[in-house]
Amino acid sequence: MSYGQVTLTQLQAQLAEKYDSAAFWTAEEARLALNEGIRVYNMLTGFWRTTVSLTLIPFDPFLSLPGSLTYRTRLTVAGKPLAPTSLFDMDNGRPNWRA
Repeated sequence: MSYGQVTLTQLQAQLAEKYDSAAFWTAEEARLALNEGIRVYNMLTGFWRTTVSLTLIPFDPFLSLPGSLTYRTRLTVAGKPLAPTSLFDMDNGRPNWRA
């Protein structure tokens, strides 16, 4: 098996050959789909490690994360990891958690 580099333009051209004259999407939609596929592949296979310190506001349950931390992220507060959960789970498990 050999590996090589491919540009986004080359990928778009190869995709256009697949759908030939019966395009199901525009060239812009194809570019966006290719970019999303590449991002998902990078997320599943990549390794990135960094530490970012954020200031917590007392009694504010929401914390805005920088854009670079929107993918797989492990958060700790005072050295203790936070378990992933959803707003639905929080609302059902602790009805007044926002207060």
